[in-house]
This record gives sequence, structure tokens and C-alpha cells, in this order.
Amino acid sequence: MFIFQQCVITKWFKQTIQTIRLEHRSGCKRVCLRLSKSILSGIGLFYVGCVTAQTPNLSITEVVLSQAEQVTILQQQAHQAQQDGRIQQAIKAYQRLLQLAPQSASARFELATIRVANGQWTRAVKLLQDGLMQDPQQIKLTMALVQLYRHMGHDRAALQSVQTMPDTATHHVWRLEQQAVLAQRLQQHQQARTSYAALVEHQPAQGRWWLGLAIAEDRLHQLKPAMAAYARALQLEGWSLPSRQFIQNRLQALQESAPWQD
Repeated sequence: MFIFQQCVITKWFKQTIQTIRLEHRSGCKRVCLRLSKSILSGIGLFYVGCVTAQTPNLSITEVVLSQAEQVTILQQQAHQAQQDGRIQQAIKAYQRLLQLAPQSASARFELATIRVANGQWTRAVKLLQDGLMQDPQQIKLTMALVQLYRHMGHDRAALQSVQTMPDTATHHVWRLEQQAVLAQRLQQHQQARTSYAALVEHQPAQGRWWLGLAIAEDRLHQLKPAMAAYARALQLEGWSLPSRQFIQNRLQALQESAPWQD
């Protein structure tokens, strides 16, 4: 006759995988069924059974998943849901993952990306801020937060985030560029000059760094350094016609107003 054991999974994700062993009393046959992670990903009710002439013994063994194993499964589920466009499922998986591993910068970054795509910028900011409170050394989160602040028009917050960012060799130029651009927007000309001066030292063939330095010197009324920087920028290639005209016009204006011309 057929003997069926009904098993119910009451939650979307359980912390254990059960191994069900059905043993015949005759001892001549064993049926072993394992509930794998594929079962955990959405089946709420299932049946297992075997054909036997006798009533089998039923033994249940629980295998506890480690936190790392749970995190791995959730990462796979979240990534697959995101790839398939099942956004709500992806959000739930990332949220569950962050409950288990709040230090996961990659999960936090991906969830923030989803929030931004859905126009939930404030939620994205909160996610990144929380991650940096736990680990201020997470450069990827800092860079994402800076870009988010800039898109939101929060230049002062963006500059503060850049200034607290670890200064590594890999991201040194990016950090200097953000400091320079943001300081110039905020009319912090001394900071802008310092950052652009460092940039031209690192990449002297980049005309935009020379132009940024020229503008900073110009606004600080440092005529000779400003003229020198404008002239150097003009020598470099890659300018659009409006940019080249701006540099030429500004250089000519400084030359005409220079006190040594009197």
C-alpha cells in the first residue's frame, strides 16, 4: 500500500534542511529524501512517500544551516530575482540578507541601487549611511553615497562624505576630483585650488584640471597663476569650441586688466 507523510513548510525560508529517512522494518531497503534549497525557494506544501508492504519507521534529522550558508542562499535568490525583474522578491531577499549580515556591503549596494531605480532616494541614502556607520572603510558605499548626494543637489553633504573617505592609491584621483568640483560649486576656492593643484601634479596632461585650477586662481584674484593655468589649458587638446572660446576670452581679459600692463 501507499504510505504518505505530509510535510508543511510554514515560512518562505527555514533555517534548517530536514533529512527524512524511511526505513523498512525488514531492513532490506532504505529511501532517503533530502529537502534541498530548491524546495525552500517557494514550495509551501509537498508530499513524500514510498511503496511498501509494511508500515515503515520514520526518523527525522535536522541539519542546521550556518549563517554563511544562509547568506549564500539569500544572495543567490536575491541576485536571480533581480536578474529576472522580480523586484519585490529581490528587495525581500536583500532585506533578509542584511538582517543576517548587516556588514554585507554588496547586498547594501544592490538594494540601494534598486531603491534609486524606484525613485526611493531617501531610502537609498539611509541604507548607505547605515552601512558606513558600521564600516567607514567601505569605499564603494562612500562613492555611491557621494554620487547620490550630487544627483540630489546636496553638494555640501557630498563634500563632507568625500572628505571622510579613506584616501587610497586606487581612488586617490577620484577623491581629489570630487573634492575639487564640489568645493568649486560651493565657492570654497581655497579647497578647490588645493585639489586641482594636486590633480595637475598627478595628471599634467589633463586640460580640465588646468582649467579648474585657473578658475580657482582667478576667483582668488591670483592673476599670474590664473593666466599661467589658462595658458597651459589652452595648449592641451580636446576642448569643445565654447570651452576654448571661454579660456581665450578669460585669458585675454586677465592680460588686459593686469596691473603690469599700465
